[in-house]
Amino acid sequence: MSIVVTCGDENSGYALAQQALTRAGLAEAMPFSDGQFSPPELTRRICQAHEVNTSAPGYAGQITPAQIWQALSVDMTVANLDQADWGWAHHLNLPLLEHWRNFDSRTKFVLVYSSPEQALARLLDKDGPLADDSVDAALANWAACNKELLRFFSQNVDRCIMVNKGKLVDSPVSFLTKCKYRFGIELALIDEPLAEMSAPSAVALWSASQLVTKTPEIQALFQEMQSAADLPYRENVGRSHMRDQALTEYRGLRDQVRELEGKLQASNRQIFSLKALQNASNATKTVVQRSLEAEKQTTASLRLSLSKSEEENQLLLAQLHSVQDDLERYFVKCQDPQASVGGAGVGQSYGGVPAATSLIVIDMRESIDGKNWYDAEQDGRWAGAGVSSILRLPRLSPACYELQIEVVDAIAPDILNGMQLSVDGAPVAVEMKSLNSPTGPLSFLKRAQVTHYRRVPLFPVLVSGQIRIEPDAKRRRLEVEMRFPRSLSPASRGSADVRDLTIRVRQVRLTRL
Repeated sequence: MSIVVTCGDENSGYALAQQALTRAGLAEAMPFSDGQFSPPELTRRICQAHEVNTSAPGYAGQITPAQIWQALSVDMTVANLDQADWGWAHHLNLPLLEHWRNFDSRTKFVLVYSSPEQALARLLDKDGPLADDSVDAALANWAACNKELLRFFSQNVDRCIMVNKGKLVDSPVSFLTKCKYRFGIELALIDEPLAEMSAPSAVALWSASQLVTKTPEIQALFQEMQSAADLPYRENVGRSHMRDQALTEYRGLRDQVRELEGKLQASNRQIFSLKALQNASNATKTVVQRSLEAEKQTTASLRLSLSKSEEENQLLLAQLHSVQDDLERYFVKCQDPQASVGGAGVGQSYGGVPAATSLIVIDMRESIDGKNWYDAEQDGRWAGAGVSSILRLPRLSPACYELQIEVVDAIAPDILNGMQLSVDGAPVAVEMKSLNSPTGPLSFLKRAQVTHYRRVPLFPVLVSGQIRIEPDAKRRRLEVEMRFPRSLSPASRGSADVRDLTIRVRQVRLTRL
């Protein structure tokens, strides 16, 4: 087994080396410690614990990890014992080179470097202004990192390969061949181009080369690395060619700027015309707004009158239903002398629903807390899919309550008739009553068909039952479960609706008795 550690300064292109190795057959390092760590994450955490500042030129100095990190390094190796050859890449491996070297004699190193012009050009290509010392700091950082790479390489030549990033891009197969025979690992010699990160612009490269020429010590260090490297790379592009590329790119950018300036002037003229139109539109808008305000006042007055009329109509309708129920009871009494007419009482409202104050009213057309309900429709919400639907209500104080469920439709009569109700798992005896009471001389027969012969109900139907809420500190919600004998899809009747439906509920009320 061999462990391959890849590193370089942050802009060196070290990830290209790892890309070539994994594509050729080197296994990716497995996570360890129950998946909490990966080797790159362990590297980052060690440097974070030792306060390594990557923006400072001295960050490449070697560090000795504490005992806890030594133990995690052992866990990492154990997690990858089943892999023949594996490794990972990170620029923060640079201050840990000696740690990984001493940790396991099977560890090999791939050291990637690039020219100072490349590193500086990437800095110049970044958005935003440059600080006064950013160029000097970037060159100092490049020098510190690559001095450390060169020092480590010269002391561990038999366990290292030092390669120029340009060589990785130009001939990945040369790099793979060198790794295969020096490290003794099985690699497929794939000569395919690597997915390189975007190259710096020609203007940035030319500017960087002009700055680097003023630092002979940087140039000397780069030439020393080129001489020592296993796979150096010497670009065939001369300074004059680089200058011509930069000039061509500059002229292209200048032409783009001129074109954009022309478009900007045209846009400004268009904006001026649009502003003139906007001013005219604003004047018209003011007139329209005044007309709308007058209309709003008229509409508000009409709505107030309409609201009063609706309240009066509701009161009259309730009185009408009450009188209708009384007349039907007296009609039954006249038909059957033995029948007694029970008083409806003052506390009755439409459909016989008790007029006591409702403590909880759930409108199923609004958002609800429940399970197995379809989206709300204009007059309610279908229960389904499945034969059990749950609705959660706020938990009230201990007392007896009446639970009422207003059903506006059922996919089949037997589904509503076979409905079972439970609250917090306790079954509830239910009664069903049509709220759309038949009228006329034979209305009592129609109601008897619903009540006694279980015929198709006259919707809406009120399903009600009495429950008792006991003190329970563990339950914060009441869980009302509606269970049905089956569900049915309208598609079975030729409809395009493929949902499995049971009943459609408009409202649920919980009233204290």
